[in-house]
Amino acid sequence: MTADNTPEDRHTVRLKRLKYQSWHRGTKEMDLIFGHFANQEIENLSEEELQQFEALLNVLDTTAYNWICGVEETPAEFQTPLFERICSFKQLNGTVLRDDL
Repeated sequence: MTADNTPEDRHTVRLKRLKYQSWHRGTKEMDLIFGHFANQEIENLSEEELQQFEALLNVLDTTAYNWICGVEETPAEFQTPLFERICSFKQLNGTVLRDDL
């Protein structure tokens, strides 16, 4: 058995890993937020956005959730157009984010 180790194969493995990590966070809320976003958007992310997404996946769930909900201020290094896309992602409305916060 031979394993292809082309850049395309590494990219595919990376995307699969990120999707898995997005759905297996530790809290159901963050599974839903990052998981749905990854399923719909990850193939369209640039290299820079993939790096930003990987960095977000390394943030504690409670911290990331508080940033997304606006409970805590998001640090400057995470205030990116990608983070704004995640915060405004249409799947979030009425599912895991409360409108009355």
